[in-house]
Amino acid sequence: MNKNGIIRIVESTIAILLIFIVLLVIFVKDKQTETEDLTALISPLLEEIAKNNDLREKVINNPSQAEIEINDFLKSGIIRIDLGYTTKVCELSDLCSLINFPETRDGNIYSKERIISTYLGNDLNNLRMKKVKIFLWRK
Repeated sequence: MNKNGIIRIVESTIAILLIFIVLLVIFVKDKQTETEDLTALISPLLEEIAKNNDLREKVINNPSQAEIEINDFLKSGIIRIDLGYTTKVCELSDLCSLINFPETRDGNIYSKERIISTYLGNDLNNLRMKKVKIFLWRK
């Protein structure tokens, strides 16, 4: 029996197994970075919108114009070019869902919302509120 041939077969089997293990580790590592939760990026943006008096006023009085201005604001706030985003302003009772899903998305769409309100005077009947929701996804 040729022991040299058997040793070569065992060596090549071990080499192939090692290559597969390395590829598997690299593949799993890439998948883990892909599952990054993007909702953490949305919270500070919503906080900035809530602190900006001009945006607050537009959210309450002119929601469609506010969506455009918030999207412009997000251009400067979201510096990652691999992310897409949009904004929706709606009433508190509305579901505030995304009507058209982006075709360029790669994976999940993350969202977070915040209630924006104004309080004018001492009368609680003057309390006006809207919901601002930001949607974020990977392109």
